[in-house]
Amino acid sequence: MLETNITYYQNAEAMALSTIKLKKWSEFTDSDVFSEQFLKEVLPGYLQTCRWFGAKNSAIRRYNAELIIPLSYGQHLYYLIVLEITFESAYTENYLLVLGQNEDQGIPQNARLAELHIGTSKKMLIDALYDERFREFLFVNTLAETVFPHPEGSLDFTKGRILADWNKNNKVTSRVLNAEQSNTTIVFNDNYYLKIYRKLFRDANPDYELTYFLSEKTKFTNSPRFAGSITWKRGVSYEVTIALMQEKVENKGDAWTYMLDEVKQFYRRLEDSKIPVRQLDEIKLYNTLKSNDLSNRMTELVGEQTVRNIQKLALRTAQMHLALFKDKFTRRFVPKAFNTDYKAWLLNRMIYHVDHRCNLLENNMHKLSGEALEYAKQFLLLKPRIKDRILNFHSSELYSMRVRIHGDYHLGQVILTEDDFYILDFEGEPEATIRDRKVKQPPMKDVAGMLRSFQYAIYANIFSPDNNISLSKKDQFLAGERYYAVIVGLFLSKYIDTAFDEGLDIGYKHEIDFLLRYHLLEKAIYEMGYELNSRPDWVIIPLKGVLDLINDNQHGK
Repeated sequence: MLETNITYYQNAEAMALSTIKLKKWSEFTDSDVFSEQFLKEVLPGYLQTCRWFGAKNSAIRRYNAELIIPLSYGQHLYYLIVLEITFESAYTENYLLVLGQNEDQGIPQNARLAELHIGTSKKMLIDALYDERFREFLFVNTLAETVFPHPEGSLDFTKGRILADWNKNNKVTSRVLNAEQSNTTIVFNDNYYLKIYRKLFRDANPDYELTYFLSEKTKFTNSPRFAGSITWKRGVSYEVTIALMQEKVENKGDAWTYMLDEVKQFYRRLEDSKIPVRQLDEIKLYNTLKSNDLSNRMTELVGEQTVRNIQKLALRTAQMHLALFKDKFTRRFVPKAFNTDYKAWLLNRMIYHVDHRCNLLENNMHKLSGEALEYAKQFLLLKPRIKDRILNFHSSELYSMRVRIHGDYHLGQVILTEDDFYILDFEGEPEATIRDRKVKQPPMKDVAGMLRSFQYAIYANIFSPDNNISLSKKDQFLAGERYYAVIVGLFLSKYIDTAFDEGLDIGYKHEIDFLLRYHLLEKAIYEMGYELNSRPDWVIIPLKGVLDLINDNQHGK
C-alpha cells in the first residue's frame, strides 16, 4: 500500500487531498492502489463531504466496489462504480460513483478526491459528473440509445419521445445543479434535467417507473415528460435505475412556497378586516365544500385565485390517479382489490411506526415544552387507543381499488407554472424499502399527504420567527383551523367529483371517509419521526394531527 497522510474534514473546501501514484490510468481499478489506498483511505473521507451520502454517522465495516464499468469517450476513460457499503450492523447499501481524471483546475473542490500522479503527469482524481466531457457522453449516448455490454449484464441508455426530433448538430451544453439534495442533477441545454441516483436499489426506481409510464403510456400532461434513462441490467436477475432524464418545466417555484405566501396573505387580510376570528365561516373538517358555499367575506379573505388554485391542484391530483388507474395490462400498474396480504403489510408497518415514534418521543421529552410537551404526554398515554384505531382496518369491507400512487405527496413535490401545477418526484417515502414504495395503495393516501401539507403551511407561518401577526396566538390557531377546513373542503370536493365523473374507483362516502382519516393518521405518525430527529419544536404539528384524529368520533366508523 502506498504511504499517504490524509486529514479529513466535513467541509470539502478544507479537505486535504492524498496523492495516488499510478503507472497507467487504464489499470487503476485493477491495481492494489485502488483496493488498498482508494477504497480504504481516500473514499471514506471523501464520502463524508458528499451531500448525497446519507450514512455519515453510521459505523461502517468496509467499502467494496460491487461493479466497475469502464466507459470510453474519445480519448477519455471513466469508471462507473457501484459501491457496496457494509455497516457494522451487517446491513448494506449501494451508492453510485463515477471517477475520471482531469487536469482542469476549474473542477470544484467538492468534486476532487485526490491528486493523481500518472508517470510524470499530475492530474486530479475527480467525480466525473463534474467533467463536462463526461456529461456530454451521457447525453450523446442517451440520444443514441447505446447498450454497453458487460460480463454481468449491460448498461442501457434509453431516450423518450421528447428527444426524437433532437438535432444532432446542436451543441450540448451542461451544468451540475448546485442544490442540497440526495441525488445529483445535471441540466442539459437548459431544457432537460438528468437526475443521477446516488443511492441505488436492486430494482427499477419508482421515480423512473411512474415518470416513464405517465409520459409514454398515458395522456397525463401535468408531470415533466420522460426524456431518457440509464439502467444497469443485471442479466435476467434485476435492473438498477442509474439515472432519469426529464424535460425542464419553466415554473414560478414549488407549491410549498406558494402556499406559505397564501397563508400569510390570509392572515394579513384578516388583520386588516378587523373581523373577529370567531365570526369566520365554520366548516366541518374533512367535509366537501363548493366555492359558492363560502360566504363572500371568507372568499375575500382566502382569495378568489387561491380558491381556484386549490381546486386546480385537486383536479391534477385526481387526473394523475386516473392515469395510474386505467391501465389494465401492465403488471406493475394493474389496479388491485384490498386483500388480507395488503392488510397484514399495512398493519405491520403502522404498528412498527407507532412503536418507533413512541420510543423517539420518550427519548426526546427533555427537548419539548409547553403544549408540545402536553401533547407528547397525551400521545404516550393514548398509545393503546392509537394501536386499536390502526388495527381497525377491515379489508373485507373495502370495495375500492388500490393503484400505484405518488407515495410521498406534498406541496414540495409540486411546482407552479404561470397558470397550472406539475407533479414531480415519484421516488416514494424515503424511509420505505424499494419494494414497499411500489405496493399498490389507496389514492386517498396521496390526498391525505397533501392535506397534511396544507396544515403544515399554516403552522409554519404561526411558528415562524418572522411571524409579525398582531393576532393573539389563540386567535392565530383558531383562524388557521377555520382556513384549513376551507382549503381541505375545496380540495376534497373537486378531487372526489373528478374521481366519480371520470371513473376512478375510490369507493363511496363511508369508504372515502374511512381511508382518508386512516391515512391522515398514518401520515401524522410518520411525520413525527422527521420532526423529532430534525426540529423537535415542530413535533407539535403531527402530534396535534394524531390527537385530533383519535378524538374524532367519525374516524373508524
